[in-house]
Amino acid sequence: FLIRIAGVSYGLPLWLVDDESPFVLAALKMLELKTLLPVFHFADFKTVLYYPPYLSYLYLPFFTALVAVKFLLYKGASGLFAAYLLSDLSGFFVIARSINALLGVLSVYLVYKISESLFKNKNAALVSAFILSTSLIHTALSITSRHWLSVFFFSALTLFWLSKSNLDFKKKYLLAVISAGIGIGFAIINFFLAILIVFWYIFYEKRPLLNIFKEKFFYLLYAVFFALLALPYILYPGSLGFKADLTAKTAKTVLGAVTSPIFFAKTIAVSEPLIIIFAVLGLLFAFRNLKNIFWAFFAFIYAYSVIFYLVFRFEPRFFMGLLPFYVILAGYGFYETQKLLPQKILSKI
Repeated sequence: FLIRIAGVSYGLPLWLVDDESPFVLAALKMLELKTLLPVFHFADFKTVLYYPPYLSYLYLPFFTALVAVKFLLYKGASGLFAAYLLSDLSGFFVIARSINALLGVLSVYLVYKISESLFKNKNAALVSAFILSTSLIHTALSITSRHWLSVFFFSALTLFWLSKSNLDFKKKYLLAVISAGIGIGFAIINFFLAILIVFWYIFYEKRPLLNIFKEKFFYLLYAVFFALLALPYILYPGSLGFKADLTAKTAKTVLGAVTSPIFFAKTIAVSEPLIIIFAVLGLLFAFRNLKNIFWAFFAFIYAYSVIFYLVFRFEPRFFMGLLPFYVILAGYGFYETQKLLPQKILSKI
């Protein structure tokens, strides 16, 4: 938390980070228009918000409290209060960034619990949590009010429910679907979590694919997921901000698709080589010791990478949907590697 909260005032009162202002300004616009339904004020919102609205909803009660405090302390003419608020939005950005920092800290806890559930080892879980705590990209995105931290958070939350072996089968899949569906209201990229849930059922649970079409329970999951998928776009039809990231007209190659996971990993390895090195080792150890985890993680990482290569452009922050899997594998890889070292070396370390 201290690592992340230290940077929440960066650059203010200037706007130096892309994709921060849409969520802050949309929440302020809701306050101005006294509405929770941007769909009825589309012309007003389309100039500020081009993403799903849930992050703005999350900020809204805290912004309301700040406006109330500022109004109580305000001593000028009532007609100038709005101009007074707009003269410096730093307080709203600090609140939004602080909320993201807290989500970042909570995601560290989720990674710890996921690793503990999967590997049945607290030491491996602690290493995963430490790696995430000190991750440069996760820290950088935790101290800004952008939606990319929510991609990590909801990926971790969905995986958290799926990894809970002591939870009733139907309950954990329902909670995973609800988490993924709500996540789409924060960032459309969380749609990938539907693929994770299917892969988890097939590769981790080792259940037949056809059961997804045979069992009535899954039709309930479909209904819940698509209802949650549709809701943010009913509330605000201008949510498809990712359209500028599509690369449908860009030439693609079979080799590029096959090697796309290497490209993803290579990009992050420039800034965080230890995560990639130990994640690869963790994947190898999982193949040897925990094949259900290996195939579930490997299949999702590969599918995510290939789809991104074929459909979207790439920037390092797009890696956030994969980062939970890499830090979990890195913790396991480090733990298994140190077990192979001679005791004399370990004692010196």
